[in-house]
Amino acid sequence: MKIKNVKPQLKTRLSRRKVRFGLRGGGYTLLELVVAVGILGILAVSATALFFAAIRGGGKVDVSTNVRQNGQFALSAMEQLTRNALSIDTCVLAPSSSLTMTARDGGQLTFSCQDIGLETGHIASNSARLTAQDVVVTDCSFTCDAGTSNVRGPLVTMSFTVRQAGTSGTVAESATVDFSTAVSVRSY
Repeated sequence: MKIKNVKPQLKTRLSRRKVRFGLRGGGYTLLELVVAVGILGILAVSATALFFAAIRGGGKVDVSTNVRQNGQFALSAMEQLTRNALSIDTCVLAPSSSLTMTARDGGQLTFSCQDIGLETGHIASNSARLTAQDVVVTDCSFTCDAGTSNVRGPLVTMSFTVRQAGTSGTVAESATVDFSTAVSVRSY
């Protein structure tokens, strides 16, 4: 019986496996490199998109906060001064762009909607701005119901809309907030 040399057959079988599984010479094939670069490219684009979306979202929050703060300040100042007024001098039921009252100190106080429809629209108290210049008041009205009984004083309704000034129209840069309240004068 003759014994065969097993080593050459084993060597050729191993070299075939190396070729079949892409392990020849320890390098990568062009196809493997293209796939790896493609996957990395997709991951980079996704990460960049998420990053910019987070930045835009932060900008939207800043704009919205600024608009809300301006509107809340104007609304609370008008509410407090109206509630504590001695009398409402121009009490009309139809929507008006101004409201005149006699303040606690006896002086006249007028709230007015100025430049509505323009990029400089704002609410003023005796011509002093109640809203900042970086926001625009786009809609504004005052109504007053004198009431029929002496139980309560006039009921003044104030409503206005505030948006960010100078926005180019993109959602990330704009915010619009509506404000409305009804105030009864205490001094009656």
